[in-house]
Amino acid sequence: MAIDPRLHETLNDIRRAAGAFTDPWWVMGSAAAMLAGAEIDNVQDVDLLLSARDAEILADRWRDCLLPTPENSDRYRSRPFYRFRRALEVEAMANFEIRRASAWQSVIPHSRKLADGLPIAEPAEQVALLEIFDRPKDRARINALRALT
Repeated sequence: MAIDPRLHETLNDIRRAAGAFTDPWWVMGSAAAMLAGAEIDNVQDVDLLLSARDAEILADRWRDCLLPTPENSDRYRSRPFYRFRRALEVEAMANFEIRRASAWQSVIPHSRKLADGLPIAEPAEQVALLEIFDRPKDRARINALRALT
């Protein structure tokens, strides 16, 4: 599967910036599924899960391309949360949580492997996380990741 040139450029931007990170971090969402080898039709943005310290490092490094950040929703929250204009939009989430029932649950992958030099969660763990989110676009990613086995 050929990679979108905009995604390629964005991932290279992330690789360069990540050299300054101090803590474990992950590429998440559709970009992570694609990096795992899943057949993903269209990666719209790149989601990063990282520490607050590394989110601030990234915000300082990419200050010139910061985008307005929406308020946290009643289902997801991140502190801090940054959006950046690159070839594809990048969303950087620290202290990411999802509301399940009436409680907030931290989202921190347990697995971490490199795919094309970028850290992602193992495909099975990506599936488990996507099942928690349970959005229509996540169901397509789940099916694509399950097809890897």
